[in-house]
Amino acid sequence: MPDPAAPRPIPAVLDDSLILPNLLRTRAARTPHHVFSRDVNGDERDYATMLENTLAYASYFQEQGVERDEIVATFLPASHAALEIWMGITWAGGIEAALNRAYRHQLLADVLNDTTARVVVTTQDFLPTLAEVSGNLEHIQRIILIDAHEQVRSPVEGWVCVPAADAHHHPHDEDALVRPSLESTACILYTSGTTGPSKGVVMPWAQLLETGRTIVPTEHMDETDVFYSPYAPCHITGKAYFYSMMLLGGGYVLRPQFKTSEFWSDIRRFGATSTLLQGAMAHFLWNAPETEDDAITSLSKVIIAPVIAEVEAFEERFGVAVGTVYNMTELSCPLMSDGWVNDGRGSCGTPRPGVTARLVDEFDREVSAGDVGELVVRHDDPWTMTTGYLGRAEATVTATRNQWFHTGDTFYQDAEGRYFFVDRKKDSIRRRGENISSAEIEREVRQYPGVREVAAIAAPSEFGEDEVRLIVVPEGADVVHPEQLFDFLKSRLAGYMLPYYIDLVETIPKTETQKVQKNLLRGLPISDSTWRRPARLPQQ
Repeated sequence: MPDPAAPRPIPAVLDDSLILPNLLRTRAARTPHHVFSRDVNGDERDYATMLENTLAYASYFQEQGVERDEIVATFLPASHAALEIWMGITWAGGIEAALNRAYRHQLLADVLNDTTARVVVTTQDFLPTLAEVSGNLEHIQRIILIDAHEQVRSPVEGWVCVPAADAHHHPHDEDALVRPSLESTACILYTSGTTGPSKGVVMPWAQLLETGRTIVPTEHMDETDVFYSPYAPCHITGKAYFYSMMLLGGGYVLRPQFKTSEFWSDIRRFGATSTLLQGAMAHFLWNAPETEDDAITSLSKVIIAPVIAEVEAFEERFGVAVGTVYNMTELSCPLMSDGWVNDGRGSCGTPRPGVTARLVDEFDREVSAGDVGELVVRHDDPWTMTTGYLGRAEATVTATRNQWFHTGDTFYQDAEGRYFFVDRKKDSIRRRGENISSAEIEREVRQYPGVREVAAIAAPSEFGEDEVRLIVVPEGADVVHPEQLFDFLKSRLAGYMLPYYIDLVETIPKTETQKVQKNLLRGLPISDSTWRRPARLPQQ
């Protein structure tokens, strides 16, 4: 077994040969029958099969009329097909906009319209969801259904539904492939990040490569490592860790979503050695009843982000080393721990090589040592961060003003140079690893009869991160029943956006310019009059 203390760094030079589909070709040439990836349902891929499928998808998308630099929207569960389709779209010359299958109602329509995609790739069970908002969709023409073997009747006039269950067997012509560069767009992922509409983050291949190299301490890993990934392909975690393991030549295990009750059995069944746990996930595992064999597993290395307070006890109980990382979809892991070593104090680590970080005030002036300020960063290679927000030049300029990327998160720095997260400067809410736009929640709440005003804010969660709290002002004498409002929202919001708390109040505090003072609302205590979502177990 290699010495985990002996660094084996992935080459730091950015090179086109390390672009993911190109790297897959190299792996397939060297070890074609090495089983690289497995999912929990028994499906597996060796390098040769994954390459063959990717090439077939590339030719198929070209045959379907996907043009160079055309955005193709995907709504796909975590699967080998989702990864092959992503790389296939790239080789076809297109750009994948990987979208969340939890999107509903106007949020779904807004994001799809924002992509300008005329082609959507999804599964048959998602077709009714698209049809529900068809009247608000501006660009969709063709729906490619990757699990349909026969022609599917289109639910909407003007849409062409194409069965594509056999697309991965499509004959391919390698001469027709479009070769990506490090500066070309790898994908578009959506994040809220602010109180405004969700924004498409345009990610070049250099950024994906750098994220894959740094989102986990790859210098302390090798080809014997197996990474366990319960993350969707619409998130950076669902793409970057796959990239990490392709770089290492290790193994990869897919589960569509995290389940506490299946976690340890999955780890043991597949011999997983490493994983990422978001703070809430780590809490779920920590709060589970202890067993005698908690530490008797193959798991030895865990990234926890954000680090939980019980991190040292977590390490001892489960027999793992814990590291951490701070990242945003727009960046490539500017802060990270020193390998698989945490400082025991809950820091986010220090700036990695290739990144400059500062803490600044509202005028971008650096704050004094120990004071709280907004984290701003620069990457030595500008292609290792986003090239901007899709179609939103003003938002791009605002985020990168004064030639620094503004994270919207506040930190302080200790004497050893470690960065400690304090709070979110923006009014976004983060729950179960999802960034939630308060504006998008508020828009849907306002559709409920009897609601005059609403503010969605973050409330601390016992599992780490946030819960959604609604502050609602009823209209005149109208009565708003929280239970009925919650039921109303279930069909209009993604599950992770649903409120945990609802308060009915007479007024919402505002500034002289009529801006809601959410800082004051966050100070409102949870009281006996606060409605709480009915008790339920964490996701099992």
